[in-house]
Amino acid sequence: EAAVGGRTERAAAVLVGVVVVHCAARKMNATSILNWFAGGLDTNIERQLAFYGAYHTHPVNQLIHFVFVPLIWGTACVWTAYSPKLFKSAPYWCNLSLIGYAAYAGYYAVLDWKTAIFVDAFYFGVFLTANRIVRKEKEEALKAAKAGPQGKPTGKARPSYRAAKWALALHVLSWYMQIHPGHAIFEGRKPALLDSFVQSLTLAPLFVFYEAIWFLFPGYRADMRHNVELLIKDAHANM
Repeated sequence: EAAVGGRTERAAAVLVGVVVVHCAARKMNATSILNWFAGGLDTNIERQLAFYGAYHTHPVNQLIHFVFVPLIWGTACVWTAYSPKLFKSAPYWCNLSLIGYAAYAGYYAVLDWKTAIFVDAFYFGVFLTANRIVRKEKEEALKAAKAGPQGKPTGKARPSYRAAKWALALHVLSWYMQIHPGHAIFEGRKPALLDSFVQSLTLAPLFVFYEAIWFLFPGYRADMRHNVELLIKDAHANM
């Protein structure tokens, strides 16, 4: 847990550094920094999808995001699954990853509860899989720490963090694929998070699900899709 804490602190330091450089490059004041970091979110599903969709109109970029956005979300679940349980008698999955999942699932339900039933079910599966992987690793570490006929531990069981290392590699690859091939080559537009950070991270897992639904079932929520497309055209005109 201490090792995870150290990695989390280093990751947070890197993120803060990136934010500082980004804000300094754009000469942002305190108000504009706050708006960029945490602004934009509301309960209007069409407006939210149009915001993110305006940066993701190329089919190849959409496909890249469809593959790698869930990977980013899932690898983050793996990291937070190493955190301690929220209370002693809680099940193994009751940790920081549960708080993250609940926040996403709750917001999606507020935006569009009918679609959220399927979206939240999918990401619940990702959340549960991440926790099971980490649980298995912890159990292996505990088993390895035991010795002797009575099975008493000879030292503190420390997980290998094998899953966390794989998650880091996949996480970095996923960001690279989205930013370089996805946006720089195919889309030709900057990533949405450069204009609205938290809003982009919140909407990405939902947006890729809608893209998949509309590709497979073009008539699903046709009126909403039409309105979103009109809003995206307006956004492009003002970019």
